[in-house]
Amino acid sequence: MKKRVISLLLALVTALSLTTAAFAAALWAGPAVSPVPLNTADHLTYLEGNGNGVFSPDSDVTRAEAAQMLYKLLAYTVEVTVSYSDVAEDVWYRDAALELGSLGVIRPLEDEFRGDEPLTRGEFISYVAAFFPLRADAEQFPDVDPGDGNAAAILSARAYGWVEGFPDGTVRPYETLTRAESVTILNRVLGRTGDEAVISGQRPALYLDVAPGQWFYRNVMEATIPHTHSTGEDGGEIWLTWNEADTKLPAGFRTEGVHLINGWSYYYDSESKDILRNASKNGFTAGADGRFTTGDSWIDGQLRQIILTHTDPSMTREEMLRALYAYCRDNYSYLTWRRNVYDPQDPDFALDAARQMLTNGEGNCYCFAATFCYLGRWVGYDVKMYAGKVLGGNHGWTEIDGLIYDTQLEWRYYHDYHSRYGDQYLWAFYGMTDITGRWRYVKQYQVI
Repeated sequence: MKKRVISLLLALVTALSLTTAAFAAALWAGPAVSPVPLNTADHLTYLEGNGNGVFSPDSDVTRAEAAQMLYKLLAYTVEVTVSYSDVAEDVWYRDAALELGSLGVIRPLEDEFRGDEPLTRGEFISYVAAFFPLRADAEQFPDVDPGDGNAAAILSARAYGWVEGFPDGTVRPYETLTRAESVTILNRVLGRTGDEAVISGQRPALYLDVAPGQWFYRNVMEATIPHTHSTGEDGGEIWLTWNEADTKLPAGFRTEGVHLINGWSYYYDSESKDILRNASKNGFTAGADGRFTTGDSWIDGQLRQIILTHTDPSMTREEMLRALYAYCRDNYSYLTWRRNVYDPQDPDFALDAARQMLTNGEGNCYCFAATFCYLGRWVGYDVKMYAGKVLGGNHGWTEIDGLIYDTQLEWRYYHDYHSRYGDQYLWAFYGMTDITGRWRYVKQYQVI
């Protein structure tokens, strides 16, 4: 009998030790934790980009950012009853931290707020769930530990339809939350779906790193664009008025053509009301990230450094072209470049020529031409590189709108023959027309 009692007591102690966390989670069951609701009536802007046209959809959400989002959505202000030792008087999220803490939503009983900590998906869901009565009428995700303090909130979120899980059926509650995921969850919580006709047709916000068609595109637009709305007969959202979101792009960026930001080059296409992505236009080739690309990431990085070093935003486009022409003429040496297979029609010929020049600081006429061609395209010119004959010999050069730009030939006359000709040929091959036929330029192939 005595052994049986001891066994029962041990079993009870074990059960209690295993379910302490689960019991704590069960305390969530019932009414909403926060006495102040979120504003679901007005479609307020609750998140912004990070400047220079960037939203950073894949970046982690910190506790401070989550608090600021929820703070902007509070239906009314809250009396502050808490303080945090690590929240300074002048920190940008101070009001958000104090009010969310006072509501019992975010670290209400802690001494530190830890605003810079990245949030897990489970933590963010628990913050949001605190504003609504908890539900348990759903099946829990298989990767949620029953003893997890956020388990009840995650289950409630699934019951409401705020989280659907990944294709493998998991919710991954212990992984960090991205900015794209945060707006997707919050918009579902708030019942905000966005107006597809306006968002797709008007494109009232342009983020360089948020492309139309991406799974989070519409949710980012809904969260960051100021608008009023009504509900259509089908229950869908209709925007009545809206303002273009200030994504901190340079003035005039949304005009047709090439624009530089931090040394990277983008092409704004007025027809699509977006930057080119995985497309080409007027000699400009954009990669998936919207930046100009030669097709070689190493060469792209080298070209960007040249742009940053030898041009500045105060220059006109023509001043940039002139500076880059001078750079190619004055910073390299001539050396016969020998390729295993000499074929200007080879798709990689120009890339190989530019790589030779950028790697070794020297090259032949094709290397000069390829490097200047890519740099000219980088700053918005439809530069074409040709291979053919000059004065009867094989030669490579570039043209813009039919005018010749021959950095190597000018290098030859300026550097090798300067003692004889002085500055006579300085800039002589910049925007030149060979009307007289003196140089006998004969095109054979357009290389790029």
